[in-house]
Amino acid sequence: AGGHKGAEASKSLRGEVDALGDVLGGVRGALQAMQASVDECADARRATDDVLASLRRDFEARAARLEEEVAAKVSGDGGEAAEVATCRADLSRDIEEQRKSIQALEG
Repeated sequence: AGGHKGAEASKSLRGEVDALGDVLGGVRGALQAMQASVDECADARRATDDVLASLRRDFEARAARLEEEVAAKVSGDGGEAAEVATCRADLSRDIEEQRKSIQALEG
């Protein structure tokens, strides 16, 4: 009778070990899925950073070109008329606001 109880206990313990193995397998799968999500987020963040860097370079090049064009126009006119001065101030303010917007996106 003692051997039968031992066999039952071993079988029961085996079932618990198998169940624990199943739980651990599920946890491992969940952790792998979470890691894949983390990797995906990191990839998306890098792509976003690349786009923002490109946007910033493009914006800065355009802003510099506009500022040069305004400066050339002013020097070609022989000086700054009040209207040109206002336009230049507006352009400078708009460029600065766009820089701040880009910086906010860059976080």
